[in-house]
Amino acid sequence: MSGRYRPYALKLVDTVDEHLREIDALIQEYSANWRLERLSVVDRNVLRIGVAELRWIKDVPPGAAIHEAMRLATRYGGDESTGFVNAILDAVRKEDAPTG
Repeated sequence: MSGRYRPYALKLVDTVDEHLREIDALIQEYSANWRLERLSVVDRNVLRIGVAELRWIKDVPPGAAIHEAMRLATRYGGDESTGFVNAILDAVRKEDAPTG
């Protein structure tokens, strides 16, 4: 890992670790009919990163967090990973969106 990205990567890991129960509960809530344990390791962890960015790392725009998660899912996940990750993270984003 480039030294340039190390501080952010550590912040992300710490955020996921600190909020893991809340993150997993959100993923479980929005992945109806899928227990967390049934998700692939890649999908589960891409979702954890995405939820952490959406909920607790405020300097990342929601669209960017979702886009990067989809890129990871496309590159490392299965055939349906990208759509699944997008759907879950978009639901979390909508829940967090301010209402006007």
